[in-house]
Amino acid sequence: MSAPRAPSQPVMPTHSPCLVTYYGIPLEVRPVGAGDREPLAAAFARMSEQARSQRFLGAKPQLSSAELTYLTEIDHRRHEALAAVDPSDGAIVGVTRYATALGEHRTAHGAVRDRRVARARASPPCSVGC
Repeated sequence: MSAPRAPSQPVMPTHSPCLVTYYGIPLEVRPVGAGDREPLAAAFARMSEQARSQRFLGAKPQLSSAELTYLTEIDHRRHEALAAVDPSDGAIVGVTRYATALGEHRTAHGAVRDRRVARARASPPCSVGC
């Protein structure tokens, strides 16, 4: 029997769970990684100006290189991010994350949403099962 995993080591899923939104849209969920810079920038570009303005409290035409680095280089312990991905084309359609400061236990949450699933924003939670 192998030794138990130390709590400081992130546990990464071995598959992409599938969720189905209230409107029947299937989405895969997976951790965000360094290879997601371009897909995340594309997801951001698909957001409406109004959604970006509400999220960033002002005009935000694009994410900077430094912001993309922060949003995609995740340690999966103190900073975690999960992407909802459209399995038909691999596009990121939503992101949720938490990050804690050293010595803190509070979390911060955020999301990038895509027009394809915007109708599901006010719907009941997704259900598991594809």
